[in-house]
Amino acid sequence: INNNLDMVANFSGMPVRVEYRVAFPYLYNNKVMNLPLSQKASPLRLSTRGGSSSAPFFLNINAYPISRILKKKNEKKKALLLPTNFKNLFHELPFYSELLNDALELIVAPKPFDDRKLLSKRMLDVTIEKTWYLEHCPINYPLKIRISYQQLLKHYVLRESKKKGLTSVKKVSVIKIFSESAFFHTTKMDWLEIGIIVCQQGFTMLNLMIHKRGLNFLHLDYNFNLKPIKTLTTKERKKSRFGNAFHLIKEILRITKIIVDLHIQYRLGNIDAYQLSDGIQYTFTHIGTLTGIYRYKYKVMKQIRMCKDLKHLVYYRFNANILGKGPGVGFWFPLWRVWMFFMRGIVPLLELWLGNLLIRQFQGREYNKIPKNVTKQRIESHFDLELKALLLQDFLKTFPTLESNTKINTILQHLSEAWRCWKANIPWMVSKMPEPVETLILRYVKHKADWWTNVTHYNRERIKNGMTLDKTVCRKNIGRLTRLYLKAEQERQHNYLNKGPYLSTMDVVSIYRLLSFWIKINNFSKIKFPSYSYRFGSRILMISLDDLKSQYQVNAKLNMEQKEEMELIEYSYDNSGEILNLIKRQLLLQRSFKEISFEFMDYLDHLVPTYTVNCLEKLVDTFIDHFLWFQLDKINFFPYWMKPSDIEVPPFLVHKWCKGIIEYFMEFSKLDKNTLIVFRTILKDASANMDLSLLNRVLKIMVDINIVDYLTSKNNTYITFKDMTHLNSFGLLRGLQFSTFLISFTNLIIDFTILGVVRAEEIIKNTQENDSFMKFTNKSFQKAHPVKMYLRVNDEIFITLNLTKDSRKTLIEKFLKENTIKSKNKPIFNSFIGLDKNGKKQINNELNKTIIIKAVFWEIKKRIPIVFSNLDWNNTSINLFDNKSNELTLEMIGFSLKFINMHSINLYEATPGSVFWKFPSTRSKLRSFSVKINVNKNATRFFENRIRHMIMTTGTATFTKISNKWNATLIGLITFYREAINPIK
Repeated sequence: INNNLDMVANFSGMPVRVEYRVAFPYLYNNKVMNLPLSQKASPLRLSTRGGSSSAPFFLNINAYPISRILKKKNEKKKALLLPTNFKNLFHELPFYSELLNDALELIVAPKPFDDRKLLSKRMLDVTIEKTWYLEHCPINYPLKIRISYQQLLKHYVLRESKKKGLTSVKKVSVIKIFSESAFFHTTKMDWLEIGIIVCQQGFTMLNLMIHKRGLNFLHLDYNFNLKPIKTLTTKERKKSRFGNAFHLIKEILRITKIIVDLHIQYRLGNIDAYQLSDGIQYTFTHIGTLTGIYRYKYKVMKQIRMCKDLKHLVYYRFNANILGKGPGVGFWFPLWRVWMFFMRGIVPLLELWLGNLLIRQFQGREYNKIPKNVTKQRIESHFDLELKALLLQDFLKTFPTLESNTKINTILQHLSEAWRCWKANIPWMVSKMPEPVETLILRYVKHKADWWTNVTHYNRERIKNGMTLDKTVCRKNIGRLTRLYLKAEQERQHNYLNKGPYLSTMDVVSIYRLLSFWIKINNFSKIKFPSYSYRFGSRILMISLDDLKSQYQVNAKLNMEQKEEMELIEYSYDNSGEILNLIKRQLLLQRSFKEISFEFMDYLDHLVPTYTVNCLEKLVDTFIDHFLWFQLDKINFFPYWMKPSDIEVPPFLVHKWCKGIIEYFMEFSKLDKNTLIVFRTILKDASANMDLSLLNRVLKIMVDINIVDYLTSKNNTYITFKDMTHLNSFGLLRGLQFSTFLISFTNLIIDFTILGVVRAEEIIKNTQENDSFMKFTNKSFQKAHPVKMYLRVNDEIFITLNLTKDSRKTLIEKFLKENTIKSKNKPIFNSFIGLDKNGKKQINNELNKTIIIKAVFWEIKKRIPIVFSNLDWNNTSINLFDNKSNELTLEMIGFSLKFINMHSINLYEATPGSVFWKFPSTRSKLRSFSVKINVNKNATRFFENRIRHMIMTTGTATFTKISNKWNATLIGLITFYREAINPIK
């Protein structure tokens, strides 16, 4: 049949046009199905445009699909003769007027312009361009234009062939439903403002999705371009892969943002109406170039190609005759319709995609699966399951009639609630619960709490002993220890509120007098509030900002709070005056603060509490910390025995301390009855037992009242950890920015109670620091008091005492009087009856040394108020050094020291791996003493645990990063302990 059609077409000299196939389907098509027959001589359209505007009626051969028959050359034409009385119909009326052309155009105009009814039509349903591509494309147009005509006609035919009849659907107005609801209200806004709000909310939503997954290395700008801020590793690239739902929303929002930006520029007057139209038309025709939406929904290529075809159609309609070719038509309405229908059709898909995305984000991929009883994630759950099974058995024995699943599930729910209340340290109470059931549940909680606590301490001991554990176990152990610590801390705070304050009136008065006397004899001026004209305010603010900024590395992953803090820091650099005024206003007015989150930092052998403070409050705290230390350093408020300080590095401080001990021993060793005692102890929880009311009173002696109220109020704030919260009413928080000042002030009070203000003044005014520690310039002051040297390093206290025979005797008498031996047994040395005289004498000397050591410990312990700290014998070491003693051992700032007399040094010099400091006599210049130095066990363990922690938290880091961390840690160790490292070994 095709061949026959081609033969007919060749014979008639005319091609088979598309109009023929549509008008006469059975004649010009091979296969025809379900098409009704049309009238024989009625083409699709009978109106054609003529070349002359004056003649409205003319004949056009294109309106007749059947060609005329050619006559023979010799045949003569016969004239058509009309009767003489022939008249046209309505000959008395004018044949046509000037408005006839426009009227005829309205008849054949596209819908709805050809309709005289007053019914309105949606702008979206108006098709202006439909009649254009239904006409035959001129043959002289380029190939791509003719293809565009063909594609548009093809889509039209497909739509018409698939069109279904109208069905009666009940119309539902969503706006009406929302207006009747109490959760919505109507308002009127400019559409452009709504577009801006949509872009803002979309940007916030996408950012929430990014940070929900912890992808802090991805940055989404306001044009919805998602780019990494650094070169990503393989793990980061895999983690940062989003699904099609996320990217499709991002690209749709980008299109919206472009359209909104165009209209904003027009409203601002930066572009005119023609440029706005051209911009919109360019946007709709180049969405495939401006966005990558086709990557995530490839079917959108249909809309992109259709817009391209419509662009060709519009350009060759308008760029004709004198206009010529060129971009920029500004006719964007047909293109807008394409994308509006796309958005209408994509809404159900977006609802499905976004719903799945949100469920996956907030419930996980396995939200509908039933977890197994024992898995790797629940490795310790077997005990809990067995405990629950035993409880249910006891419950069924107690209540045999209640065997329904509903009752059992209710009991299990109460079990879980009671256990959560125990972990959060919240009282668990259920009204009208039977007493036997409550007893069973409390017994279950008791058993589980004992098991939970024992497992926590067992794992912590394994971690401290260097056992190889999974980092998940370590992280879980930190969380459990944090809960146990906060439960104990809440109990301590509760006891203080019920039984406190623990300080007596005499203690408060004595402490107040000590500090007042110290300030008076040193003529210290009171620190005033930083006024508006304070000249160092801006400089202190810059130092504070640098201090805060140095906490964050360049490549560190920042969470939302840390990003907010970095933004505040950058803003403060640019607006220092405004931030300075804000800080002073906070210091004057703010007395209630936001909650402080608490957690532990694990160093494997010990835990360090860390506090997370609001960024603005943290900035204020840092400023007041630098301000106070700057003012106190100008007047030298804190004595130089409080370390660490900037005067010397810690190894040099150890060397000075050793030289001071040897010089005092050489000076007092001439008297055989003198005894040199080196006392070392650790004062634990001194700052945690500080009464905030006492601190407020004594600080006001030296510091402005507004600053003091701010400092003490900041310590009286809420501490939170997950579901645990308590108010800190007793003790100092060590994690605040200005806590170093408050802790130093508390330590100074304890130092004054041990030394006395008079001896402290003598030490300050009559000693000098050169190459030895605390060397007196006046001998009378040196001999006036047993304390010769005093040093504090954080919580550690080192005291060197020289006791004469009389002072020893007095001290021992006071000690024995206060600590009488209640036992009526015989003296301990009566059991050594078989010993000779020298043996008994040696035992007697050892007993005398023990009594002296106990007496010294008792005397110093008595001087410290028990509410601050209680000296622990296990954390104290006391060594006697006299002419009869060959050695003295001491541990100080990570060094293990052994003082050796000159006559026994050869034995130790022969020991391999030994390093010595040799100290000559000040008179003979000969070597008299040597100090053997080593790195103590605690420092070695700290280095090992640092390496363990580094390896445990490495993850998938490269070998270069691991080696850099190792090198930095090793260099730090070698640099600090270089004096104790054997250069040979």
